[in-house]
This record gives sequence, structure tokens and C-alpha cells, in this order.
Amino acid sequence: MAGSTVDANADARRSADLELGPAVGSWMICSVGMMIFNKGAIGVFPLECTLTGLQMAFTVLAMLVFCFRSIHIGSARDVLRWSLVAPFFTGMLLTSILALKNAPMTLVIVFRSLSPVLALAIERFYPNPLAITPAMLWAIAVMIAGTGLYASTMERDSFVGIQWVLLNMVFAVGDRLLQRLMLAKDQHPVDISKTGVTLLNNALGMLPLLVMAGYLDLLKVIFHFIDVGFIVSCFCFCSCFFCAPQAIARLQRRVQQSPWCLCISGPQGDAGLGCCCCCYCYCYCCCFCCCCSCCCCCCCYCC
Repeated sequence: MAGSTVDANADARRSADLELGPAVGSWMICSVGMMIFNKGAIGVFPLECTLTGLQMAFTVLAMLVFCFRSIHIGSARDVLRWSLVAPFFTGMLLTSILALKNAPMTLVIVFRSLSPVLALAIERFYPNPLAITPAMLWAIAVMIAGTGLYASTMERDSFVGIQWVLLNMVFAVGDRLLQRLMLAKDQHPVDISKTGVTLLNNALGMLPLLVMAGYLDLLKVIFHFIDVGFIVSCFCFCSCFFCAPQAIARLQRRVQQSPWCLCISGPQGDAGLGCCCCCYCYCYCCCFCCCCSCCCCCCCYCC
């Protein structure tokens, strides 16, 4: 009896290890795609709130059409618990666009390497905290040193959007920490499927976003910016955005927050490992859509 239990645990660990690589890879593909298309879309359509709202509305519609059967929401209490994630999710998206609009992409990427420090401190209060190893601390120290070296060589004008970069880091860490707490089986999970949390993130997140967009009176000028380039950019943008939350949900079940922050802070690692894992079965449809979007975008701008 004990032997069969040990074998079952070993099989479960092997299955988790096999799923970890493709989960990380699929997230990296979406992460790189979202950053590139964010930068392009905000240049074509410089209305931050409206652009973020279009992404969310597209994702909600796509989830209801293509993933309706897999959506599972356990109870109203689970929805209330998950609603804590929505403000951080919306804040992360909006500040990411504002950061890319006002700062170089390299600045956004490099300063994200500071997020593991904040995440590691907060994650110590989890029901099952992450075990800290010397190798992990050395990796974080090297990233902090690299960030300082990068910042020391930058001109003062390049720090115009630094406040948005730092605010985006805070929202992103809060979003990831809450998702890790409510998705990981060894923490305090909710009874909601991965497609369900994706739907809730975008549906609940649109409420504060619409209030902000109305307050800034951005909706009245939306029609001045609609053209072919805007439509293509939004299609590319939304394709990555539809896949990314599902990849996040899968990854959060397998990886603690601090190592994940280490993983996502390197753009070269994103591109390299992402290309190796592009056949991940859970996200192949969305990855194919992203590739088609890239081709359409290139053709449009070349023409």
C-alpha cells in the first residue's frame, strides 16, 4: 500500500515536471508578443484606457465563444475572493501600456528584474512559503547589479516614464502573488477553472477601467484614430492578450512567484525558450493566431 502511494506521488511529480516547461514556454511567447504589440498599438492608437478596454472585451467575447464549456465557477465566495485580483490585473495592463508609451522598452524590461525582491518578501507569509536557496539569492543579486549598471549608463531624459515602470512592477507583483495564492494546490486555491479565472479577470477588470475612461473623456475621440493600421494592431494585440491569461493560470499552478519573476525578467530568455516551446498543446491555437497576426501586421505596414 505504501509502495503504491510512493509510485503515485512520483508519477504526479513527473507529470508536473513535464508540464512545467511547456507552461513556461507558452507564457514567454505571450509575454514577448504582448510587449511588442503593446508598443506598436499605443503608437497607432494613443488612448490607453480605451485600448486596454478593447483587449478585455475581446478576451471576454472569445472566452464565451470558444471556451464556454470549460468555464467552471464554484461559488459566489470564490468569485468574491478572486475579485481581489481584478484591480491589480487592470492596473498592471494599464500601467504597462503607459510605461511603454513613456519609456523605452529596454527600461521596462530591465527594471522588471527588481520584482523578485518584493515578491520574495511577501511570499514568506504564504501557507507554504518558498524555500530560499543561496543560488536564488545570488541570481537576484546579479540582476540587481545589472539593473544598477544599466541605469548608471542611461541619460536623464530616458527616465521620463520611470514612475509608470515602477508602478507597473507593483501591480504585476500583486497580481501574480494573488493568483499564485488562489491557484496553487498547495496554497489556498479557489474552485474556479483556468478559463473561468481568465473570464473573471477581464469581465471584472473592465468596470474600473470604464469609469476611468469616462472620467478622462477619452471615448469621444476614439473615431478619430480608427484606420487599417489600428485594426491590425488591435488584432495582433488581442490575439496575444487572449492567450496570455490562460498561460499565466497554468503556470501559476506549477511555479512559485519568486522564481517566475526571475524567469520573466529576461527578454532574451523569453524569446529563446518561447520559440522552443511554441507547440504547447494547450495554447497552440492562440500561438498560431499570434503568428498570423504578425504576418498581417508586417504586410500592412510594408504596403
